[in-house]
Amino acid sequence: MQRIIEEISLKAWPAFETINHNGWLMRFADGYTKRANSVSVLDQIGLDIEEKITYCQSQYRERKQKPIFRLLSFTKLEVLDERLATRGYQLIEPSLVMGLRLSEQSLNILPTISQETLNDWLVAY
Repeated sequence: MQRIIEEISLKAWPAFETINHNGWLMRFADGYTKRANSVSVLDQIGLDIEEKITYCQSQYRERKQKPIFRLLSFTKLEVLDERLATRGYQLIEPSLVMGLRLSEQSLNILPTISQETLNDWLVAY
């Protein structure tokens, strides 16, 4: 389920260019946001971690962007985190994705979105 949610969120925030390197998804959007300009490991990390990290770094350097790796909870993130740390990467801006099973009753508690609140949100954004 976590992978499905991740795939849906990536499609909701598209990048200009995407490269799939053996389940490591590299996304490029001229540096506009981290989500659209980062590596997401959607499949198991595999044995050739160092090769994959090096390849991803080269693709971002080629585009004059700083490589960013997203550590997803459904992969062996501890292994990837350790390998990235040895290369000088640091954890920044952790994200938390939460889910809620909706029922007809719970729909009554959701806030309504009016044009006014949408305009407020757009100004803040």
